[in-house]
Amino acid sequence: KYQELTDKVTTFITENEGEVTLLNVMGVRDIAHELKKFNQGYYVQCQFSAKPTLIEELREKIRLDEHYLRELVVLRDSIEPKKVVEA
Repeated sequence: KYQELTDKVTTFITENEGEVTLLNVMGVRDIAHELKKFNQGYYVQCQFSAKPTLIEELREKIRLDEHYLRELVVLRDSIEPKKVVEA
């Protein structure tokens, strides 16, 4: 079942002119705080390139599917690179 849910997301991205650049399946892990009476979740990190409109469509698709507890979308432009400290 988990693989089907992951495939739904990646297929949606690629069918809408997006490109999946990284898929990191982390598996079942504990959730820091109980969420909808669950204390574990299946974690998948998916990095992709797409038009900005696709991101909102994907988020809405995930929100409407009862099998997903939560999603988090982080725009790569909003991530500051780590600073290298020389010794």
